[in-house]
Amino acid sequence: GWGLRPYPTDPTYVLGRRTRRSQHVGSMEYVVRDEPYVAPWFSTDASTPCHPGIYLAGECWLAYEYPAAETVEVRCRRDELVHAGDKWRARRVWVIQR
Repeated sequence: GWGLRPYPTDPTYVLGRRTRRSQHVGSMEYVVRDEPYVAPWFSTDASTPCHPGIYLAGECWLAYEYPAAETVEVRCRRDELVHAGDKWRARRVWVIQR
């Protein structure tokens, strides 16, 4: 889909996807692990889609915007998520699947 999905076993989380490697800032590579990835800076300002945070999206949006990029499935807490424009950003994400 184009958007995020509910996490099947816990309504406090949502599922999304992101590129396996950061596309614009830094060179982080996201891999499956037990610990979450934490944004060093995070903005709750929803007035612009280009603020600090870890970005995630639906599978279709990523395939359209980054057709050649490998992606990973992530989960994040709903209360640590900001929707701005057509983008979502989170304070923390857990990579759960390639």
